[in-house]
Amino acid sequence: MLLTVFIGSPKAAPDTLHTNLERLNLTPVSSEQIARVLLSPFVDEYPPILRYARIHCGIDDDMFSSFLADVAVKCLEVSSKVLFRYLCIRRCLTRVLCPGKDAALLV
Repeated sequence: MLLTVFIGSPKAAPDTLHTNLERLNLTPVSSEQIARVLLSPFVDEYPPILRYARIHCGIDDDMFSSFLADVAVKCLEVSSKVLFRYLCIRRCLTRVLCPGKDAALLV
């Protein structure tokens, strides 16, 4: 059911997603649940889900890179998740190579 909400609104704002989830009594959503959604082969729009995770799942800036790395490692088992791995690597490299550039804009 959770996956259906995220797939059904691929460009929705975090608050819109949260309202839809609340209507279905699917809140609170944990970071583990978000990771499973991101790992689904049916998900190809990552930024709205990641924005939702930052705002409504308690994944702050300090934990976000670690969360992305964990999901990227789990993506190695899912062949359709090549794009997500690329986005995670690009974000991490941008932080290291271009420290003045806001890496949060890449998500």
